[in-house]
Amino acid sequence: MKNGTVKAFQLWDPNQLGYLPAYAAEALSSGTITGKESESFDAGKLGKRTIGPKGEIILGPPTTFDSSNIDNFNF
Repeated sequence: MKNGTVKAFQLWDPNQLGYLPAYAAEALSSGTITGKESESFDAGKLGKRTIGPKGEIILGPPTTFDSSNIDNFNF
């Protein structure tokens, strides 16, 4: 990345991949949602999320990593 071999790449941010399921688990355990398709819950800084088919919850678009932000991540 820093020597220019790779200009940018995309991944889902691992922090958000942990953050979203924690909010979903809390919403399930509190009874805010039951896990059925089309139910919604608040996922903190990630905003409102809606349960899709087969219980999936989409995180959203991946993060683009490039030379301007790569040093902000440590994984």
